Amino acid sequence: MATFGIEGIRYFDKLRAAGYAASDLRYVFNVCNGLLRKLESRGHTKTFYYANDDCWETDIRSSFQGGGDNDYADNVDLFFIYTHGNHDSKGNIQLGYNVKKDKWLSNSAEWCLGEHQVEWVMAYACSTVDLEQFGTLYNIFQGLHGYCGAWGRDD
Repeated sequence: MATFGIEGIRYFDKLRAAGYAASDLRYVFNVCNGLLRKLESRGHTKTFYYANDDCWETDIRSSFQGGGDNDYADNVDLFFIYTHGNHDSKGNIQLGYNVKKDKWLSNSAEWCLGEHQVEWVMAYACSTVDLEQFGTLYNIFQGLHGYCGAWGRDD
């Protein structure tokens, strides 16, 4: 059986106040709670489930980059996050948070996933894979088996 962690962010009032364009999201907890119920009903073990302001970009940033991924995203077999997403000009994934613990946006240039435990990362977030520059994501695969993101937006 697998362990999993879920993070879902619905409200982005603080991110907007910081100057970022980020509307509140709908159905975040319908999706997150549904995934939680389905995984637990199949015998998988929840390690954490954080919501809204309890989600921080340090949860996925590599410990080598000053983050805490070994305690969160890289401390489960499956890490699922529902938030706003984008990619920068180099093709690196950007995920938005409503709390600035260190940064408002996580950037995959600072991720190193799988060197501890995580095998699958799923980002329910727009534009988290730039198909023109997919090679920029190779650095996140440090034992990670699969990353599931999105190309494009649902505007």
